[in-house]
Amino acid sequence: QRLLVHLAARWIEARCGARVEVRGDDLFVHGGKLSVSVATSSPRGALIHLGVNVETEGAPVVAVGLRDLRIPADEFLDAVANLYADELVSVAHAAGKVRPVP
Repeated sequence: QRLLVHLAARWIEARCGARVEVRGDDLFVHGGKLSVSVATSSPRGALIHLGVNVETEGAPVVAVGLRDLRIPADEFLDAVANLYADELVSVAHAAGKVRPVP
């Protein structure tokens, strides 16, 4: 989950030049909360969720959205999903190169 959050932060910074602060599992821009994130375990594995504001109307906290940053939601989703998938492939490849230690 934190890997996903950090990848999203770095992509946003590169895309629009805004400074993105990562606090725990959440993203903040200009003091406004950009994301909601949660992780939990289940009997069959782990689940992660990263929600990113597109609009901020009605938000219960000071918030910022992708529209404020002039980032189309579909562009964000495609880019960050690809970055995350590539990173997971890279991790699996790296883990497969090492023999187990007895």
